Amino acid sequence: MLHMKVIALSRPIDIENILRMAVRTPLNHIIDNLEVALDGNMDKNVHEHVSASLTASKSFIYVINDLLDITK
Repeated sequence: MLHMKVIALSRPIDIENILRMAVRTPLNHIIDNLEVALDGNMDKNVHEHVSASLTASKSFIYVINDLLDITK
């Protein structure tokens, strides 16, 4: 078991795959759900919070995409 951990740690880290699968894919789902939520009925305060969350999420995905472009 320890041998497998050493092998796993000795492999280079694939930052592109980590960003794609662990961050970008779930973040895209969050963005989609926030957009759907904004189409629903909610009070003004909740709408502002959801809208701010959508804006922040989109900004974050742009940063992630830029990082992926740099690593190519």
